[in-house]
Amino acid sequence: MSPALVPAEALRHAELHCLDGAHGLRALRARNAGTATAPVSPPVAPAGDAPIGAAARHPLLPALLTRLACCVRVEPGLLRALRRIDTDAAAEPGVEAIAWSYAPAVAAGSRFCELTPAGVAEYRDRFNELAAAEQQEILRRILAAHAWRGRATESAELLIWHAHAKLEAAGDEFVGRLAEARDWFARFGAVAEETVGDAAGYANDLFDRHGGDRAWIEANSSLLAPIWALAGVDDIPVGLRPADVAAARRRAGADAVRRTWWLRQQDDRFVLLPDRGEAAPGRWPALTLEGGVVCGLRSDAGWRQRWIEPRTAPVTLPVAQAAKLSAIAIDSGRRHYRLARLHRPRWANELGRDGHGLYLDVDLNGVVQRFRWIDPGEFMMGSPDDEPERHDDEGPRHRVRLTKGFWLADTACTQALWRAVMGGENPSRFQDDARNPVENVSWDDASAFLQRVASLVPGLIAELPTEAEWEYACRAGSDTPFNFGLTITPDQANCGGNSPYAGGEKGVYRRKTVPVKSFAPNRWGLYEMHGNVWEWCVDGKRAYDGSDQENPRGAEGAGECVVRGGSWLFEAGWLRSAFRIEWPRDFRVVTQGFRFALRSTSQEQVAGAERLQQDFNPAGPEAPPGLAAFPGREGSVAASADAEAATGGRGKLGKAIPKRSRKQTKR
Repeated sequence: MSPALVPAEALRHAELHCLDGAHGLRALRARNAGTATAPVSPPVAPAGDAPIGAAARHPLLPALLTRLACCVRVEPGLLRALRRIDTDAAAEPGVEAIAWSYAPAVAAGSRFCELTPAGVAEYRDRFNELAAAEQQEILRRILAAHAWRGRATESAELLIWHAHAKLEAAGDEFVGRLAEARDWFARFGAVAEETVGDAAGYANDLFDRHGGDRAWIEANSSLLAPIWALAGVDDIPVGLRPADVAAARRRAGADAVRRTWWLRQQDDRFVLLPDRGEAAPGRWPALTLEGGVVCGLRSDAGWRQRWIEPRTAPVTLPVAQAAKLSAIAIDSGRRHYRLARLHRPRWANELGRDGHGLYLDVDLNGVVQRFRWIDPGEFMMGSPDDEPERHDDEGPRHRVRLTKGFWLADTACTQALWRAVMGGENPSRFQDDARNPVENVSWDDASAFLQRVASLVPGLIAELPTEAEWEYACRAGSDTPFNFGLTITPDQANCGGNSPYAGGEKGVYRRKTVPVKSFAPNRWGLYEMHGNVWEWCVDGKRAYDGSDQENPRGAEGAGECVVRGGSWLFEAGWLRSAFRIEWPRDFRVVTQGFRFALRSTSQEQVAGAERLQQDFNPAGPEAPPGLAAFPGREGSVAASADAEAATGGRGKLGKAIPKRSRKQTKR
């Protein structure tokens, strides 16, 4: 019988279906079932059906496509072996053709098929949900089918499988095979340029097909980065760690020269400027690059990363064209930086940037206080052994890393702000100007004030800085006794001018507080970090042991807390950045005030700089570590004929200061 007559003749005895790649399984019907020569009508898609028709709805199709998820390529024999894992599918050979021709998720040729990138993302997620035993059986059949294909295919499939299989699936049976796969990738990445064949083509093909699989790439970043480097492209697959990318590109470019570049913002652009031996450009970090830098951009569409190799001219980072850009990551392989667009939080009157950096203006019951953004970073806490008038508790000097930035008031709390928040009486002695810092307040008084501030702006934490945060902010990148240099005079700070520092000249002794912002700010825009009033810290005094510290805090809730900065009454040496002392938390004196920090507890309230930090927890800057050192306590009380007035009528100053702080400084 002619093959053309078979369908019509068979219809006499059974119901037949045609497997059609465009429409799935369709019932055959003859125009005239009683005539053997009647032609078979072509399948007709039901009205409103999608182009792939019933195939998309075949109940066995999703399970079969899920079994293909970890395959680099699928030949007909492997497809059949994977179908037969399930008893129901084993009796349905036609589902192979449906899978082969399922265009939404499968790209098929004449000899093999594979999942499309979109299919990879969907079905590898489904693969992860399979039982461990089924995942193991799938791998056995993949390895058996591809034993003849060589190590490249087998090794890739093993590592892809391992990235998506359950932990218990990778038992003793596959440990050795997985180790061999990792070894193959490591050796290929190390010697690919010396091998025969198109290594760059293989690298491009591998990442074109599987570069969207973040789980696989993250799990094997150190192995895959050298292979990505062979491709010669600048777009970096998500999941490759920047340090691995930088190391791979350095190995690929043996002539890479280590250079220093400054990261700067110019209007709406970020640029890398070559270091030409000039002064550091403000607070922006220096990056030591050997070959290039990873630049990550996050927009509404997600993260993308690019490799940038600056040469000798300034380089503009690919940011300006990203209208929806919300964050930028810069990674040199040694240090990591995150930047974001800032949006004024609802609780702030103004958000801006000036020569000192970012600031927020916050209205608290009619009084506006400015806050400065203090970046995360590293510094050396404590004073060097040879600093004049140094005290033992200022050392040993040690590295401190602060991993979270914060908004710090640019001045001590003024009497005007105190009254606006607290109402009632002004506790201060010197009330001739509302801009004078509030004084004669204890640690407990300051805490009550901060609780009231937090109630005015829900979602905010208002608190005193830690001792480490205070010192870091005071230093503002300096490593000298004072943030403005090696010496101090009463023209630079309000201090006991009759007791100069390190044998200097005597100067004016003002005998009282002065309005905030009477002296120049430090590099970060903070006023009177030296002198005027002592400033409470949130924690007690921590003993230094010389070891590196991250976000250190002294004891909290104890009877004594640290004060920093010196005051109008005390000798100039007590104003040093490193000088430290602790007083009882209920202690009130006319030399004692505070400044405070703001942090957010609500994502909706967070300003851009702080939100970015919560998202990414940035590491410290690459700039030279240890740019600030903070001394400790113990010195002599500045001599003063105004002791009676300074205690607010409580007697001699000597009785107003805790006994252990009156130890005389040895000259």
